[in-house]
Amino acid sequence: MATGDNFEWTELDRLTAHLRQLVNRHEQAPRARTGLLRQIESEIGRIEAQRERLVTNLTRRLITQVAA
Repeated sequence: MATGDNFEWTELDRLTAHLRQLVNRHEQAPRARTGLLRQIESEIGRIEAQRERLVTNLTRRLITQVAA
């Protein structure tokens, strides 16, 4: 496994943990604080998109390695 791969797996772990924290914050935020909820939802969307791109990249790399 290349160094870049290690970084990407570490980044995936970091993003997943961050996403879990945001979801917990969202669940615990008072419903009346709509501004805070929107901010957390926006951040969740950003992290989910970033994580999806990373998973796609890792999947492509794994498929390439298996096919080689």
